Formats: sequence, C-alpha cells, structure tokens
Amino acid sequence: MMVFWLVAILLIVAALLFILPPLFRGGADGNREHRAALNTSIYRDQITELERDLDNDVLSEEQYQQGRTEIEHRLLEDVGDSGGEIQRQPATAAKFTAITLAVIVPVTAVLLYKVLGTPEGMAPDEFQPAPMSQQTQSDQINQMVTSLAARLKDEPNNAEGWKMLGRSYLVLERFADARKAFEKAASFISDDPQLLADLADTIAMTSGQSLRGRPIELIKKALALDPQHEKSLWLAGTAAYEDKNYRESLGYWQRLYAIQPPGSEGAQQMQRNIAEVQMLLGEPVTPVAAAAPMPGGDGVSGGQMQGNSAGKISGELRLAPNLQAKVSPGDSVFIFAQAVTGPRMPLAVLRTTAADLPMPFTLDDSLSMMPQMRLSGFDEVIVTARISKSGSASPQSGDLQGKAGKVSTNNIQGLQLVIDEVLP
Repeated sequence: MMVFWLVAILLIVAALLFILPPLFRGGADGNREHRAALNTSIYRDQITELERDLDNDVLSEEQYQQGRTEIEHRLLEDVGDSGGEIQRQPATAAKFTAITLAVIVPVTAVLLYKVLGTPEGMAPDEFQPAPMSQQTQSDQINQMVTSLAARLKDEPNNAEGWKMLGRSYLVLERFADARKAFEKAASFISDDPQLLADLADTIAMTSGQSLRGRPIELIKKALALDPQHEKSLWLAGTAAYEDKNYRESLGYWQRLYAIQPPGSEGAQQMQRNIAEVQMLLGEPVTPVAAAAPMPGGDGVSGGQMQGNSAGKISGELRLAPNLQAKVSPGDSVFIFAQAVTGPRMPLAVLRTTAADLPMPFTLDDSLSMMPQMRLSGFDEVIVTARISKSGSASPQSGDLQGKAGKVSTNNIQGLQLVIDEVLP
C-alpha cells in the first residue's frame, strides 16, 4: 500500500509542475511584457502611417511632428510607471489561482479515487470475499441450467447446447431431463461417442438400471467410432457383467485399464473389477489386478482400500428383521454418500443386490461419479442405503431405506447402517 501512495504522490507532483510555473511566471512579468510589446507594435504602426502621410504631402512637417509627439507620449504612459499599477492586480490573481490549484488538485484526486476507485485492492487480505458455500454453488448451478434450458427454447437447433444441458442434468441427477436433452442432441449429431455413451447411460437410469436393448446398441456404436472411449468401455463391461458374460466383461475392462494413467483412481478401480471377474471365471488373479481388492466379502468386496486413508468410510449394512419379508434376493441395493450441504449428487455409490445382505461395505473416491465431486473433498457426509424394487437409483414409493447421520470422511471404520424404513 505504501508503494501505491508514493506513486500517486509523484504523479500529482508531476501534474502540478505542468500547471503552476506558467501561472507564477505569467502573473506580473509575463503579462506586463506581453502587453508592452503589443502596445509598442501598435504605436510603431501609427508612426509609420504618419511618415507615409508626410511623404505623400497629406500632412505638413508641423502636423507630422505634433502627431508623432502625441503618439510617443501615449506609449510612455502605457509602458511606464502607470503600467506597473495596471499589471499588479492580474499578477496577484494568477498567484492566487496557482495556490488554489496546488491544494485542490491533490485533494480532488484522493477523493475521486475513494469514490470511483477500489481502495480495497490495496489491502486484499482485509477485503477477501468470504468463500462461497456449497449451497450457493448448487443454487448458481441450478440457475445456470435453468437459463440454458430457457435459451434452447429459442435455439432448438443448437446441438452443442443440448449436449451441455444433458450433462448438466446428469450431474444434478435429473436423469429423465438429461435423457430428453441427449435425445435432442442426438437428433443432430450421430458420430459423437461421448454423446452416445451419455444417452445410453441416461436411458438405463430411467429404465430400471438396465443396459440391455437400445443402451448397449448405442454403446457399441460409440466403440465403433472410438475403440478407446472410456465411458463406453466401462458401460460395455458393466452390461456384460450384468448378463453374467464375464469373459466379455473382462475384455472390456482390461482394455479400459490399459489406457488409465498408472496408479490413478481409474486404474485402481479397474484392477478391482478385473480381479473380481477373474475370480468369478475361476482364473488366477493377475498381479496387476490383485494390487487392490474389490470392496465386498471374501477379500473381494469389503477388504480395506489401499492408498490414502482420507475420504473413506467402511462398515456393515444390515436389513431390519421386520422388513425381511418385503425383500427379494434380486432387488437392487444402493449404498451412497452425499454432502451434508451443497450438491445432492452422490459423492460415492456402491451397488449390490439384497442377496448379499448383511454385508460389509467401503465407500471411497474410486466410487465417485465425477472426478471433481469426490468423498475426500468433503469433511462430513450422510450415508444412505436403499433397496429398490425397480432397480432405479432414484427414490420411489415402496423402496426400503436406512440412513446414518453426519459421518466424517476421515477413514471411518465400523459404521453400522441399517435399512429400517419404507418410503411413502
């Protein structure tokens, strides 16, 4: 801040140096000299005129001398002692103006900066805006999505806009809206692997979590366009796994693992998936796949995660005895964690079936739906387990559910989660 004021003072002084000296010089001496020179020039012209009239016999010698004497007398009066009296008043006024400006210029500059400038910029630590809350961020995201949807009503042929809207709805878990937006985008674009994969995903999310039928057709079309497309490989492997076609699932996931950065979360997740499929096939688990066990029982799905302990919650999920009769072994079970405040999109999701209950579980960053929305990015979450008859992750009447209160994400172990209520 001191540097700023020093620079400001130097600039003000420089401005005054341009303004004040001419005023001080121009008061007494400068103004007097200018007027004297002007008067002398005028009288010289008058004498010249007299001489011309004498030469042309317009004036006699006597008239010429008389006129010249009168002109010289008037000249002496203007530039002589009386001239000093005439000039003293303008000199005083010029000095007064200079002094006034010397005070007004710096004061005005400071006041204008206070009103129009940004004084807080000189002390950023003191005026640092408060960090935006997660709820505010969520509200802003919803506002932007609403604005985009409104704009697309006026621009129905904006394919990129429909893609963006679909992905926004996907993040907000508005799967039905996301599907409509992706369908609209797909009516204009047919060769975008990401769009095809997103559309397949949303169709599955709104159709009982099943990738059979049209979703798998879209996925295979996406892979024909880009054999290395990550989401399409993931969905293709998942579809094959659901159909118990473990050999095909293994092929897709091995291809996906091969293009993951070594040691990344994606690579670790693929290691666990590959290890599980190899065990289901009765094959030896390869060293690369054995590096991280799958969450769960028998050392495959419930073992401790490798790596950073922050952002991990493990425990046991049970079903209340009074609800046992309402559940079938094939019912889908979702275990997920959501931020206490902020976006409602799950930070980590684990899917299994009711046949596995009771079961140990682990939620961590490898189960995140989006890289930027991870369990380790939040201090506290709410953990929920839901049994869905329809297979949909969205809550529906008749679903069975259980919740744990606020839970820390700092390597919590032994959490007891009980499904003990029926959604109205």
